[in-house]
Amino acid sequence: MVTMVQENAPEAGVDVNCSSGLTENQSIMSILSFALRHNTTGVLMEDLLKLLKLHSAGTTVVPSSRYFLEKPFADITNQFKRHHYCRVCTKYIGSSQSLEETLNCVSCSSFTTVKASLEEGNFFISIPLKDQLKDILENHNVHDLCFRGDPSGSRVIKDICDGSLYQTLKSTSKDDFLSLTFNCDGVPVFQSSKFSIWPILCCINEIPPESRDKHVLLCALWFGSKKPDMSCFFKPFVEECTNLSQVGFEWQDPNNQARRHMKVHTLCCVCDAVARPLLQNFKQFNGEYGCGVCLHPGMQTRKGNGKTRVYACPDEKPSDRNHKTTVEIGQIAERQGKTILGIKGSSPLADLPLFDLINGMVPDYMHCVSSLEFQDL
Repeated sequence: MVTMVQENAPEAGVDVNCSSGLTENQSIMSILSFALRHNTTGVLMEDLLKLLKLHSAGTTVVPSSRYFLEKPFADITNQFKRHHYCRVCTKYIGSSQSLEETLNCVSCSSFTTVKASLEEGNFFISIPLKDQLKDILENHNVHDLCFRGDPSGSRVIKDICDGSLYQTLKSTSKDDFLSLTFNCDGVPVFQSSKFSIWPILCCINEIPPESRDKHVLLCALWFGSKKPDMSCFFKPFVEECTNLSQVGFEWQDPNNQARRHMKVHTLCCVCDAVARPLLQNFKQFNGEYGCGVCLHPGMQTRKGNGKTRVYACPDEKPSDRNHKTTVEIGQIAERQGKTILGIKGSSPLADLPLFDLINGMVPDYMHCVSSLEFQDL
């Protein structure tokens, strides 16, 4: 073995540089990506860091221990807030930092401790939206990019800021504001597992489209084997957005160091046809009155060996849904415990100020268009 090592050792005077030219941040992200992909244990991670350090030719790019690997994320993780839900009925039961505190469920009268809730995984994480917005405005020169729609005044819709909802908000708002488009959908974590994550993501509409995807905000994260209870999951998000819409926040303009006040309004929600009825608390598109835009009941028709629901064009156009009536019917359906016109109950989004529960939801053409032949109807 010694002879083999000597024979394969580099010749004297040859400069051996194992550095790949990565920055420290790039090195940390690549190591964490490896650890997540292979479900690395703590002991294996320590050994991996020692091995990489040995091959890094004495550079400081590779962290020397797990402590230094995780240190850059300390400020971020300290902002995380854990919210707990009932293990029996999945209703929201609060947030707390004390492990021994008892959490009581008002809905089903069950109780647990914060420690037990964390161990059982009956919690989700929220990240303050206000802090992320302040960071973007103060440190990324985003406010200089912000625009309010087509300045020419033409009626051509080029982006969301040219739409009627935005223009109405622009004409009625007396304060400086930002508007948000938010999204929620399930993402599978592992190919061979039923577990998935459900993030709540936001983007700022006033940032030009070419730069918008560079400033996506993560507001909350749900992990589990089942779809989240949306009334529980969206509760912290709706409460913070309500405060930002009504009260706003202060930030410092980097151009002149002036203190400025900003309000934030949730304008639009983008979800696919599976997640959207969960947020609206509607029946899905394959159920009676499953259309999220109008009050067409639909009809069952044959498709292959089974049946599917289609929405054939009637002689008389069905009534359109609207925000006010939808909220009222949702409250009635909630009290009576039954579905009315496809509405199961109150939507968690109904409490968002200035948000339209119907027009604020983007139709999903991918799931809503059928290729059935006319003669099959």
